[in-house]
Amino acid sequence: MKRMMVLSLIALALAAPGQASDPYLDLMALPNDFPAEGFAIGNGTSFYVGSFAPTGTTGQILVGDLRTGKLAELVPPTGIQVTGMKLDYRSNLLFVCRATAGGAVVYDAGTGRQVRTYQFSSTPTFINDVVLTQDAAYFTDSRQPKLYRVALGARGEPAQDFTVVPLPAEFEWPAGSGTYNPNINGNGITASAKGDFLIVVHTGKGTLYRVETSTMRVDRITLSGGDGTEAGNGDSLMLYFDTLFVVKNRQNKVAVVQMSTDYLSGTIARYITEPFQSNPALRVPTAMGYIGNSLYVVSGALTGAPPYYVSRLEF
Repeated sequence: MKRMMVLSLIALALAAPGQASDPYLDLMALPNDFPAEGFAIGNGTSFYVGSFAPTGTTGQILVGDLRTGKLAELVPPTGIQVTGMKLDYRSNLLFVCRATAGGAVVYDAGTGRQVRTYQFSSTPTFINDVVLTQDAAYFTDSRQPKLYRVALGARGEPAQDFTVVPLPAEFEWPAGSGTYNPNINGNGITASAKGDFLIVVHTGKGTLYRVETSTMRVDRITLSGGDGTEAGNGDSLMLYFDTLFVVKNRQNKVAVVQMSTDYLSGTIARYITEPFQSNPALRVPTAMGYIGNSLYVVSGALTGAPPYYVSRLEF
C-alpha cells in the first residue's frame, strides 16, 4: 500500500454508546483537511473514504478500520474530487466516481494501484454515485439524464468500455430546476439483491425511480407516508431486503422506506434523526454503508468546514 503512514483518528462516544464488549466505534473523526463525500464498507472491518476537498487532499482515498479507528492512505491526492464509491468483494477492486471530471476510476483496494479509468462525459457533468451488481457497475450523472454501465466479469473484472443508459426527461439539467436542490438531479443509486432492479433518487425533485436492468425501462416509484418531503435532498441509497434507506443530506436524517415486492411503491415508515439533530458536527450526511444491523454514515463534506465524521447508526 502506498505511503502507509498511519494517521491519527479521534474516537468519540455518542450519547447512546454501544456496550463495552462491542468492538466497533460509534463515532470517528476524519482529518480536518479531509471532507469525505464518498464512503464504502470494505472487507472485514475496513472502510474507505475519499476527499471532496477543492484543494490539498483532493482525490485522496483513505482506508480505515471500524474497530481501531486507524486510517492509512490508499491513494495519494490526485487533484480530482471524488464522490461515490463501492468495493467489489470478489475482485477487491474499488470503483470511485470523479464528480465534475466526468468519469470514474477503479483501484486495487489493497495496493491503491489504478486498474481502469473511464471518461463518461464532459461539461456539464457530475458523476455522483455507483452501485455494483453481479454483472455490472452503474454510475449516476447529476447533470445529464444518463446512467453509465460498465460490464463486470465473473470475478468482478471491469470491462474497458462502457454503455450509456438514457433516463427520462425529468433528469435533464437546466440550472434552477428542482424543488430541493436545483443543481443535483440523478444522485444515489442502489440495486436489488439479484441485480434485476436499480433504484435511483432525483435529489432536486425528491423522487425515486426503478430501473429494470434487463430492459432498462424506467418507472417512477410511488411514495407515501412520512412528512411530505418524500425523497427531497435524497443522497445515498441502500436497499436492505425490502427496506430502502435514503440519506436526506440537508434535512439531516435518513428515511426508512418499506418497499413493495416489485419496488414500484414504498411507504416511509420512519426517520432516523439521531445523532444528526443533537450533534451539529454530524449534520449534512452524504453516504452510507452497513455491517450487520449498523449503518455507517459520513458527514460534513458539504458544510464547507471541519469537523468531518463517520458515525454509526443502529437500524
